Amino acid sequence: MPKRSTAPRPTDEEILRYDNVPPTVAGLYLGNSSTTIVRALQQGRVPFGWAALNEDTGTYTYNISPGGLVEYKHHGGSPVDLSLMQALMREAVDRILAERLSGVRAAMTALERVV
Repeated sequence: MPKRSTAPRPTDEEILRYDNVPPTVAGLYLGNSSTTIVRALQQGRVPFGWAALNEDTGTYTYNISPGGLVEYKHHGGSPVDLSLMQALMREAVDRILAERLSGVRAAMTALERVV
């Protein structure tokens, strides 16, 4: 079983002094491991930061907003499921395009009757 850190948890004030909170500090602050934090950032499942993959090196850069992290700790936030959001957006776009195309088809059919 992994060892729990015995380091003291940072305070809100300490977090807010950062420009970009390191994942290890964010993990301590939230009571999670840094691995949990970086995976959540990589998967886009938390609203307080993001992860960017450098495809040349295979390494990630992390950005954790101090204010967003404090807000998340105190007020929570629903994790964002990017694949679900993408599916919902695709469905909406497909529906709108289908409606527009049916209108165009109807107009063309009417025009063909006139000509």
